[in-house]
Amino acid sequence: MPNILEGVSTVRGVRRGFTEAPFPESARDGPAATGYVLTMGAMETAAAFASYRLQDSRSRMLRMLSHGGMAEGSIDHTIGLISNLNLGSRPSQR
Repeated sequence: MPNILEGVSTVRGVRRGFTEAPFPESARDGPAATGYVLTMGAMETAAAFASYRLQDSRSRMLRMLSHGGMAEGSIDHTIGLISNLNLGSRPSQR
């Protein structure tokens, strides 16, 4: 969920004039919300499935890896969401 919220806030920021660097030349007008949701949704689903499977492992290390991966992803995307929400209404002109 933090990934989706960060993606929506990133798209909103880019539409207001902020940039996501480095951004490919082909996406100068900003990321398409649908493309972002489909791509990141597939990646998050794969990561969640892998973590779910690792939780059933007999190896304590693999179970810890599973929990660490899930926590790290949630923390990173939450930080990104907070950063996006702290952006002004438009980029400052220097």
